[in-house]
Amino acid sequence: MTVEYRIQPPEPATAARRVVLDPSQQAVLDHVATVGGPLQVLAGPGTGKTTTLVELVAQRVESGAVAADEVLVLTFSRAAAQEVRARIARRLGRTVATTPAMTFHSFCYALVRAEQGTTDFRSPVSLLSAPEQDAVLADLLAGTDPQEWPEALRPALRTRGLTAELQRLLGAARAQGLDSVDLLAVGQQTGRADWQAAARFFDDVTSVAAFTNTIDHTDLVFQAVTLLDDPECRRRWRDRLRLVVVDEFQDTDPLQVALLQALAGDGRDLVVVGDPYQSIYGFRGADVTGILRFTEQFATPLGEPAVLTLARTNRYGAAIAAAVRSVVENRGAVPGPDGERLAALRSPATDPERSGSVEVRTFSSATAEAEHVALLLREAHLVADRPVPWDRMAVLVRSSAHLDRLHRALSAAGVPVQVAGDELPLAVEPAVRTLLAALHAAQTLHAGEPLDPEAATSLLTGPLGAMDAAGLRRLGRVLRRDDAAEHGRPRPSRLLLAEVLADPPRLATLAADGPEGLAVQQARRVSG
Repeated sequence: MTVEYRIQPPEPATAARRVVLDPSQQAVLDHVATVGGPLQVLAGPGTGKTTTLVELVAQRVESGAVAADEVLVLTFSRAAAQEVRARIARRLGRTVATTPAMTFHSFCYALVRAEQGTTDFRSPVSLLSAPEQDAVLADLLAGTDPQEWPEALRPALRTRGLTAELQRLLGAARAQGLDSVDLLAVGQQTGRADWQAAARFFDDVTSVAAFTNTIDHTDLVFQAVTLLDDPECRRRWRDRLRLVVVDEFQDTDPLQVALLQALAGDGRDLVVVGDPYQSIYGFRGADVTGILRFTEQFATPLGEPAVLTLARTNRYGAAIAAAVRSVVENRGAVPGPDGERLAALRSPATDPERSGSVEVRTFSSATAEAEHVALLLREAHLVADRPVPWDRMAVLVRSSAHLDRLHRALSAAGVPVQVAGDELPLAVEPAVRTLLAALHAAQTLHAGEPLDPEAATSLLTGPLGAMDAAGLRRLGRVLRRDDAAEHGRPRPSRLLLAEVLADPPRLATLAADGPEGLAVQQARRVSG
């Protein structure tokens, strides 16, 4: 039998159907095509900002105004960059030679690499993750002379808390465009001896980074801005990029604004999209004044402010719009220019055919909240008249700190869970988290210290114990009964759970049948 293979050319790419834009979206495209220069687009939830950006890039490329590799779209996450890149490719009906959408840090890394000399280029700079940067700072702190630090900080030099605080301080300094000399000057002006010591430590950090050829995310942007301070370098990159588009502009920090001024300042084509009422990343350096002062920092060729507002939301109906508006209005008006436009941003037109409802529920604890979320999802999938498929559900949280608890509660309830990889630090990945929790518990017990009740609960409900809330209650019931027989009055279950995991012989003597016996067996598996 002869098998014959033939290589067939791929089917030609088919461009995605061009969407019909509403008047406010079309106004953005018309402004860029006819006026040009810097443009700020205020866009609330569901107003089609990504669609507008994709159509803007596609129109400029199709009209021949710019080539695809002369456009740069900047976003704040890899997932968003991948989505925009894929949508632009589908809209144009072809792949593009270069990457038109990337994160700020990806672009800065590319810029730093491109500006390296031939010798340096052979040894690419290594980008440190946050945990790696923590380890570097901790090692440097351990080797510093305690006399160089204020007396109040000396006992904390080997603690993770001081390491984390220093990382935040140095990151905030870089986000403001400060180096060690600037930080030292600020410390002297304010009389902060701790900041002055941190500035000297800053020098050690940058020296080690240069020696080891490493860099962290914040310093990466700083290095890119420093390179663009050179007129010749700035001219090269401005000639290379004829249109710069920025999504989620409200989340920029002053250093990223400085990067944009170097790339697309002086009246060049720059389109930024954002919503000051959605600025939630102040804890990591984002500064909402960037979007409020855009018209001052990026003037048009005629010196007049250029601001447009996307006026219609297609994501929800009037009921949800009213709830969103009430939350925004309770925050008060955002100070700054364009107050009337910001007021219009809070009240976009809605689709009358869309309905929706908003329910607000409060719970006695975070654990109770997570278990209730799991119950709602199970009911929607198993009990509802029209069952909702698992892949049509989503749970949104304020920060990744909530993901761990929700992941445990949903898994224990039999709800399949999928979390985007870039949303979870390595330390909270299920397998890694379980291993670290077990090692920490073992280290605690080896040191003769009591096990934390929260840690005991986490071990029992994690992959090792695989115990749900009902099993946890059954185990607690057995322990209280045993404790009452010994002491006459049972203590709280959470304390008993921590004690019994630290005492395997006692756990082995517990007698229970049925579901309670199964819970005891699960606990023995963890303790063993």
